[in-house]
Amino acid sequence: NVTGGQTCALPIFFLATQDNEQPRVRAMTLIEADENGILFYAESMKDLNRQLSINSLVELCFYNAGKNKQIRICGKAEPTEDIKDIKRVLEKLPYLELLVEKNGNDAISAYFLKDAKALVWTKEVNFAPQDYIDLL
Repeated sequence: NVTGGQTCALPIFFLATQDNEQPRVRAMTLIEADENGILFYAESMKDLNRQLSINSLVELCFYNAGKNKQIRICGKAEPTEDIKDIKRVLEKLPYLELLVEKNGNDAISAYFLKDAKALVWTKEVNFAPQDYIDLL
């Protein structure tokens, strides 16, 4: 995966939001997943931040082509202003440090996915009834 002109070994997922009743999907970098939720970020000037301030309900989709498996996770994107979370983003993606140096910590918006529920999909279960599993 390539992000910002540098190789990125972090997992990539697709994030779906809504903008004036229009769905919006973009590839995102997973920073971490722990007991606090799934941590991801956006540059503050991006439309994503406005969309999340209006409707924080989102869906993430991770896809593994080699296993033909996807995991869809829905939940609520909650902003975090804890400087430790911003530092975690910068540790994982050091190329963002220039953006923060130029524009301050507000240049990066960090979010945790909360109240998450997951659904695992494979071809084998394509037509089977599926239930979301509570994650966090």
